[in-house]
Amino acid sequence: MVKALHSFGYPPSDGTQYPLLSTLVHKLAIHQIFDVKSYLVVEFTNKKKLQQDLNLTQDQLHRLTHEISTLALSNPLISCIHAAKDKCVVSSGCAKVDHFLKGGLKAGQITEVCGRSSTGKTQICLQFALQATLPGPQGPQGSAVYIVTEDFPHRRLYAMASHMCEQSRSLGADDPALRLLDCLYIRKADDTTGLWVTLHNVPQLIEQTSPPVKLVVIDSIAAVFRGEVSERASEKADQLFNCAALLKQIADHYQVAILVSNQVTADFAVDQATPCSTIQAKSPRDGDTDVCQDR
Repeated sequence: MVKALHSFGYPPSDGTQYPLLSTLVHKLAIHQIFDVKSYLVVEFTNKKKLQQDLNLTQDQLHRLTHEISTLALSNPLISCIHAAKDKCVVSSGCAKVDHFLKGGLKAGQITEVCGRSSTGKTQICLQFALQATLPGPQGPQGSAVYIVTEDFPHRRLYAMASHMCEQSRSLGADDPALRLLDCLYIRKADDTTGLWVTLHNVPQLIEQTSPPVKLVVIDSIAAVFRGEVSERASEKADQLFNCAALLKQIADHYQVAILVSNQVTADFAVDQATPCSTIQAKSPRDGDTDVCQDR
C-alpha cells in the first residue's frame, strides 16, 4: 500500500489518512493515472468517465479528490511558505493603488480584480504586466506571463509600453517599448481545457524564462466558463476550484505574483453571466472595480 502511495510521488504513509485512495491506487494506475497531476487533468476534463471507470458514486469521487488534494498539500515542495512570501514583486506604478495593496502585488499570492464589463479590469492587468518588465525600485527587469481568454488589445498594450518608456530613462534601445514587450509572454486559452493545459505549462515557462518571471496574469478567468454549456453548475465550480488550487501551488512554489481578472454581475438571471470566482467573489456597485488578495 505504501509503495502504491509512493507512485503519487509524495512522502510515505500507512494509508490511514487516505483510505479511499489506498484502495483505488492500483485501479487508477490501470487507467494511466499515476500521480496528482494526471488525476486532476482527468477529473477536470472528463469527471463522468472517471467516475464510471472507478465505479464510484458522486460522493465517493468527491472524497477521493479531497484525499488526493490533501496528499498533494502534504508535499513540502508545494506547501512550504518561503521567506519571501510578503515581498512585493510588482508595483502598479501608481502610488495610491500601491498603498491600497500595501506595496503592490506580492510573491506567493493571488490577487483578483473584479467588476462589471468595461470598468477597466484589462487596463489594470496590462499595467501590472508591463510594470513587471520595467526596471525600478521593486528590482531588476523581469518577465510576465499573460494568459488571455478573450480578445487581446495589442495596440493598447504597445501604446501603454511606449508611454512607460517615455517616463523611464532606464531602457536604452531604438524602440524601448519592444524591449519591454519581449519580456511579456502572451498565451491564448479559448476554452476550459485550453486554460487547464496552459496553466500546466506555466511552470515550465517560468523555469526556462530569463529574466525571471515576476507575474502571471489571467484575463479573464471566468470567460471560458461562461462560454461553455455544462449539464451541472457544480461541474464548472469544480473546474474553477481546480484552476484556483493549481494557481496557488504555482504562486507558492515559484514565488511569483498572480493577478486574475473576473467579470461579475448582480443579475442572476439564467441568460446572464453570474459571479464565477472561487478565489474571492465580490459584487461591485455600478461602475466599480474591486481588488482583493488571498491570504
